[in-house]
Amino acid sequence: MDKPDSCIGAGTVRPCLPSSGQATGPASAGSLSAKASTVPLYYYRVRCTDEVHEEDEGYEFPNLTSAVADAKLALRDMILEAIDLNISLDIIALDVLDWNDKVVATIPIEDALHGYPIRH
Repeated sequence: MDKPDSCIGAGTVRPCLPSSGQATGPASAGSLSAKASTVPLYYYRVRCTDEVHEEDEGYEFPNLTSAVADAKLALRDMILEAIDLNISLDIIALDVLDWNDKVVATIPIEDALHGYPIRH
């Protein structure tokens, strides 16, 4: 059986889908390195209770504030999709990493919905 792409029971919610950043692919793949770009690359990592899922693609954002805002939206979307699918969610946080693989921000799951109305 294949390992699910996310920390939910059915494995149907894909973690770390940026809504506004432009995907560039991994810097190590030579598609676009953060050092060659004037726009910083950020990566997402979903931390679950028993495992970690990291994105291979970097996403361009003009600054850390934009990357964090997008990460909150991505985490919120994962939560809402899990609710819609009536499946359990095992995510505890989403980390934002810079091109040096350094965690520059962490969004705990309980903060993902703060300030966002939920409409169903």
